[in-house]
Amino acid sequence: MEAVGGWCTDCGKPIRAGAVLYTAEARPVCPMCFTRADVSVRRRAVFEGWSTALIGAIANAIPLVIDAMGAWMVAPAVASAGRRDWVALVSGVVAAFCGGATVLEARSRISGRWLVIGALVALLGVYHAVRGAGLAW
Repeated sequence: MEAVGGWCTDCGKPIRAGAVLYTAEARPVCPMCFTRADVSVRRRAVFEGWSTALIGAIANAIPLVIDAMGAWMVAPAVASAGRRDWVALVSGVVAAFCGGATVLEARSRISGRWLVIGALVALLGVYHAVRGAGLAW
């Protein structure tokens, strides 16, 4: 016969002394209720890397908007291969960094959707950086 360590505050079942777990509010719960609460908290937890991904997406949009405005406002000029586009270069570096940070954060949380978003932001950022450096159009 094992000693009862308390009663589960969620389901009301007795808990043996060695299996008592506590919630963040210091309430004793059984292992089953603790696992259920932990899974629901993880599902509700918001991915914390979303702001970094948003900054990267905005940095990726800046060169696209400037190019679109330039094509709309002025007759398109032929870009030389050696010309540097500083806006695209800086925005691309920022976006590639933010996308990489999002991928690293998503890998630690095993969040597949954010892995894809971070990879897309990073790849588009690398493209803008290469184009801004004058190595591609």
